[in-house]
Amino acid sequence: MVIKSIFLCLIFIIVYALLKKIYKKLNNINMIIFYSLGPFILFLLNIIDLNNLFLMGCLLIAWIQTTPALKSDIPSLIIYKTIFEKKSCSEKSLKSTIASLNLFDDKIDELILDNLIFEKNGTYNLTLKGRFIAKLFIFYRRLLKLRKGAG
Repeated sequence: MVIKSIFLCLIFIIVYALLKKIYKKLNNINMIIFYSLGPFILFLLNIIDLNNLFLMGCLLIAWIQTTPALKSDIPSLIIYKTIFEKKSCSEKSLKSTIASLNLFDDKIDELILDNLIFEKNGTYNLTLKGRFIAKLFIFYRRLLKLRKGAG
């Protein structure tokens, strides 16, 4: 049962990667929809049972949460990598390394591409999908009782 779920998850990840190469406009929202509906369709077609559906869901949720860390630069990981490569590093050097990466502009571009925000008259606004995701994150943080800057 476990092997079947892991195997099917790997197939889903490979298929999505191939689709992403063919259709360059696929974004994070498409990924979430693909990984959510795929196992459910397999369940409806009696290819997997409820236990496999649950396990595949858990594995794919873990993959979805890991994917952004694999494809973009995260300040914490940049700090670890810089210190690891240089053996030690001053605060000034770390700040200049992070500042030189244009992380802000890259993230804004990604959010626009994913249709989560849009720019109008020099200001950024949330789209309907962006509002939904923002509310979801706010709810999740309240559920975990995380204060600002924690987590």
